[in-house]
Amino acid sequence: MDADYRGLAVVRSLGRRGIPVWVLKHGDQLLATMSRYNRRTLSWPSQDAEQKVSSLMNLADAEAIRN
Repeated sequence: MDADYRGLAVVRSLGRRGIPVWVLKHGDQLLATMSRYNRRTLSWPSQDAEQKVSSLMNLADAEAIRN
């Protein structure tokens, strides 16, 4: 999902429920990054799907995010 108006709706919906939201931005879609519910904005790599998964795994390790 891009950080456009649809992404903004998701950020607001989750944020209003107290769920922490980070936006992964790509290109010039920045609207969702401006939401008061967005706690952090990160750049989304434009590589292939395997590299994107690797980036998410590295982020989870760096931030000690576990399920």
